[in-house]
Formats: sequence, structure tokens, C-alpha cells
Amino acid sequence: MLIANPVSGKKAVTSVLSEVCRIFLTRGWIPSVFITGGRGDATGFVKKYGKDYGRIVAMGGDGTMNETVTGIIEAGLDTDFAFIPSGTTNDFATTHHIPGDIAEAAKLAATGKVRKLDACRFNERYFMFHCGCGFFASVVNETYQEMKNTLGYLAYILDGVANALSLAPKHARFVIDGREFEQDFIYLGLLSTLSLGGNITTLPSDMVRADDGKFEVFLANAPKDIIELGEELSEFSGKNFNGDHISLFSMKKCTVDSDSDLDWSLDGEPYPGNRHAEIEVLGKRISFVSSDEDETLA
Repeated sequence: MLIANPVSGKKAVTSVLSEVCRIFLTRGWIPSVFITGGRGDATGFVKKYGKDYGRIVAMGGDGTMNETVTGIIEAGLDTDFAFIPSGTTNDFATTHHIPGDIAEAAKLAATGKVRKLDACRFNERYFMFHCGCGFFASVVNETYQEMKNTLGYLAYILDGVANALSLAPKHARFVIDGREFEQDFIYLGLLSTLSLGGNITTLPSDMVRADDGKFEVFLANAPKDIIELGEELSEFSGKNFNGDHISLFSMKKCTVDSDSDLDWSLDGEPYPGNRHAEIEVLGKRISFVSSDEDETLA
């Protein structure tokens, strides 16, 4: 089952679709192609037809990947899942060493080794590598698609500079694996990825694993003044993720409550206006067609 998003990234999917199908056919697969026409189509296709197939492949950006995985989970399937990235930054693909070349990614999707991958539930939604609110989430949510198509990673940097000039602190109450606390913050992320926003930042490869039943919590405190902001930026640029202002630690389950709306991003797609979030890791939920180079599964 090949689910293709024709408008992802630089809209290259349609021009390479016949070659992708040929690659699958020469490796023993008979592909059925489902073309998405709008938000939610990939999830709907999988829920309705996914049980009839031996492998489900998403070709598009991180949003297409997310919708396809959501369909697999909501349908109660354990069908092999593969991803052919054709989006703008493709953080999920970068983390899992999926080739950027569509033909090479299709070969991996047809022949790669199947491994179990964690997923995560956010209220009634699901995500694979990132949910967050605050600075990075707003950068990912607010960068316009046409700008991303033209500039790629640079678009995130330019929007990031603009967002950094108007940081708005958030306040929330947390319960993370039974530990309760309140905090002002400028970014909260639940992560299972080595890169975010096309390498706006990178996380330590010795900590991030995609099959350990945990996601990483990235919490950046709200600075009280310009001096603390400078210290926080220094920690961030030096990748000091356990300094005075930035924390990085693992979690299996958490709740987040705020008195004001928090605008979240789930796998790069906006999920706005949630004051209450229940987040839980689903250990080894997805049977993922992986590269042998995937260091998060080493």
C-alpha cells in the first residue's frame, strides 16, 4: 500500500511515482497507489484498506508519515511501515538514516530490515518523533509552506530569528512519571529524534533511542532577564542540555496543564489550543522498515 502526497515539499512525488512503483515491482511487491487530496486522507486510507496489505508505505513529508502511522494505530494493525521522505526537512527520515533520494528510499522501503519502533499518544492523537509547544513548535508551525519549499532549512532559521525576538513565556503544571512541578518555560518538547526543524538543533545520539519505551523531555526555562537569556543561548549553542536553564531527561508518561491555551506541534503539524495534555509512550508499537545505519536502534 503506497500512500503518496503529491503536494509535499517541492512537489516531486508525481514525477517519480512510476519509478517508485517500478522499484517495488522488481523487488517482489505489487503496489496499490493511494493519492492524498487533503488532511486526514492518509489516516482514512489506512483505516479502511490497510488490513489488506503486507506493507504500508508513506511517501511525503513528516505530516504524511504521521497520518499514516495514526491510521495503523487506530486500526489496530501491526503491518510493516516504511517511509519515503519528500518533504522539506524530514526530521524523522534524518534521524533514521532514510536516504534523501526518493529512489534510494524506495529501495530501502522495499527491502529494509523490520524493527519495532516506539510511538506516543497525545490525548486522542499520535506522534512518532516530536510534540512540543513554545519556541521550536511555533517556528515549525508558522513557517509558510511556500517559503519552506523555496528555502528549505533556511526558512526555519529565518523564522526562528523572528520568533526569538518575541519570546513569550508559557506556564504549566507537570506530572512526569509521578514527579509534580510547575514552571515557566519558552519551549517544551517530547522527543524521539536526533534533529528538529531540519537541524535547528540536534540531540545527543547516545541518549536518544527509538525502541526503549521512553521519549526525551526537552525543557527550556523562561529567562528572567537578558543575562539569563544569554546564558540559556550559550547552553543551547554548546549543547549543554543539563545546565541551569535547559533540561533533557527521559519519560514514559506525563500530563501538562495550563490556564491558557498552548499551541502544540505534532510531528511538524499544528495542534493548537490545548490546555490539558495526556502524553504516553507506546513502546515498540510500530513495525518499522529501517536502515542498517539507524543509530537510534543500534
